[in-house]
Amino acid sequence: MATETLLIDLHVEFIQNLDTKRNDLAYYFTEHLRMNGIYWGLTALALMGHQDALPKDAVIEWVMSCWDESVGARLRNRAGTLNERDDQSELPCGLQEALHHIRDMTLTSIRH
Repeated sequence: MATETLLIDLHVEFIQNLDTKRNDLAYYFTEHLRMNGIYWGLTALALMGHQDALPKDAVIEWVMSCWDESVGARLRNRAGTLNERDDQSELPCGLQEALHHIRDMTLTSIRH
């Protein structure tokens, strides 16, 4: 059944839930899109009159955690520290840790 009414509450709920699937590997594979998602999510919420639907302080804290004085915006890992400049430094923050976790889980299952 199609509706011609914009279901604002459902859209707001969808945007609020975008950051809740942290146990899903896809969460880390899409981390490079997160800043863009923050921009568009906040814009959509404001257009729907729900600009306070996300925790303001947490959003500001996350955005500012991506700032580095020497290079401007740069991704940080889940611990809040800059990713090391090695062969994996271009991976989205958190993805490197997820890959290490998967490796460790695989090695553990192989050993048992």
